[in-house]
Amino acid sequence: MPKLAPQDKSPCPPVTYSRSSKPEAYKPLLILSLFFLFQQFSAVTVIITYMVDFIRSSGFHILNPYFITVIAGLIIFASTISISFILPTTGVKPLSAASGAGIAVSMFVIGIYLLFEKAPVINFEWGFFNLIPLAALILNIVASSVGFLPIPYVMLGEVFPMQIKGVAAGLATCLAYIFSFLAVKTYPYLHIMLGNGIFFFYGLVAALGTAHVLAYLPETKGKSLDEIMREFSS
Repeated sequence: MPKLAPQDKSPCPPVTYSRSSKPEAYKPLLILSLFFLFQQFSAVTVIITYMVDFIRSSGFHILNPYFITVIAGLIIFASTISISFILPTTGVKPLSAASGAGIAVSMFVIGIYLLFEKAPVINFEWGFFNLIPLAALILNIVASSVGFLPIPYVMLGEVFPMQIKGVAAGLATCLAYIFSFLAVKTYPYLHIMLGNGIFFFYGLVAALGTAHVLAYLPETKGKSLDEIMREFSS
């Protein structure tokens, strides 16, 4: 019987300070960590977690919020599938920027709607205008599902050097879940403190996240890892 070739049992190269202190190592980690921060505090996970409460807080009264939650789940499912076809043609940067802008606009629209909801000359509660918060919520869900929500996770495998990819991607993911925990847990308290102003808060964070994407997020479409690393090291 022929002998099998001995397997290489040498461990992976250790993640040393000299490796992790290079710009091509810490720059993508910092950029993605901030992306995850803006992602979570623009309420992409908060809305999914508190969907019924968000619908009620938005001022929409025409349909049952639980029915809208089911529809929202279907929209998220369809949007998540569509990103597989959209992302290869657009790239991560334009899609992320459009997503952040959509989230910001939707939050500001709901906030402004609630400011004028009690206007004596317009019946906001049951009239045509009550469709405004529903349209804004749908825009928010679609925008977040095709950009801010999935793209940072997609980029974890694209922007780190091979020598530190496992540790760096793991650290960024850990930070993402910490930010998610904090965003979800602080929502009830922020809602009590800010009232309807919470929509402006989340919209502002989404706008800042969009600016961060436009300024710092690398475009990985059509580029090799070496090309991406050269951009970070320059």
